[in-house]
Amino acid sequence: MKIYLDNNSSTPLAPEIVHALRHFKPEKSLVQDAQKSVAELIGAQHEEEIIFTRSGSQSNLLAFLTAINFAPQKKHIVASSIEHESSIRILQKLSRIGFEITFVEVDKDGLPDMHKLKNSIRKDTLIVSFTAANGELGILTPFEKICHVVKDTSEAFFHVDGAMMVGKLPLNIKHTNVDLFTISGQKIHAPTGIGALYVRKQYVPFFQKSRKIPPQKIFALGYAANLSNDRNSMIRIKRLRDRLERQILMQIPYAKILFANASNRLPNTLLVSFPDMNGEVILSALADKNIFVATLSVCNSQSHKLSSQIMSMNLPYNQVMGTLRFSLSRYNTEQEIDITSQCLAHVVRKFTHVCP
Repeated sequence: MKIYLDNNSSTPLAPEIVHALRHFKPEKSLVQDAQKSVAELIGAQHEEEIIFTRSGSQSNLLAFLTAINFAPQKKHIVASSIEHESSIRILQKLSRIGFEITFVEVDKDGLPDMHKLKNSIRKDTLIVSFTAANGELGILTPFEKICHVVKDTSEAFFHVDGAMMVGKLPLNIKHTNVDLFTISGQKIHAPTGIGALYVRKQYVPFFQKSRKIPPQKIFALGYAANLSNDRNSMIRIKRLRDRLERQILMQIPYAKILFANASNRLPNTLLVSFPDMNGEVILSALADKNIFVATLSVCNSQSHKLSSQIMSMNLPYNQVMGTLRFSLSRYNTEQEIDITSQCLAHVVRKFTHVCP
């Protein structure tokens, strides 16, 4: 049995979609039907506000280009310090062509300082961009509160990278003032190579040019949106996450749950730290048992590298290097959770004295 618990990196293609694609025949209403499904998933008011892209990363890029197109005279951008790497790369490129970037730091729970955010916004601020949820850390950002700050103090665009939040919690974008919202197909069991960008209705004409996206990809994203728009499944996933957490703490009392007391945890994600242990060693041992999870670091024999998001949190190095991330999906089961906790306990006891 293969147990896959790294869904924040990428979700496997839904078996229902695999079956549906075998019988796929493009229909005239395909794009509109898929737009409607995605709009319903995120709570958008108009289906035409959904623009299909080739990935979540392309959606992020288009969000910035939209703002630049409508307000080319503004050269200041505000973003959080825990943005997705694709957004960080875009911002780095923009800084090289004359844009000034202000990063808003977050606290130990991943929450931005609202006072600092407000003070960062200027008259020449083009766009404020925040992630709705950081998949690496498993924490949520209060993007609706941030939106209020942005709109109350400026005329800047507000972009939310919602890739990690979509399908995990109910959304109602139409009741916010969010201008742009990123969706990634590979985070909700659609194929790779498909994403979407929610664009507030008045900015939609900017996107009239076709991007020639394969119709089967659009169909698959619409299908995945329908599957993901299931509140009972969202609740069940959180219960499985909590079950895994309880079992790990019972079997490994010295394990530490990161962000355990935070109110802004992503409901499918669990970060467990084994201080002074090497997370890569544990990960490899679990993989040998066909259990696939993730660490918070990219390790090799010569160096231990941390992502920019992790570094911005100022977490203790020995804690981070011994942390595993478990991220669940609608296809995980109680049996998989029970097997995982038992195998993890066995592996950790075996490698207790192996340090990074």
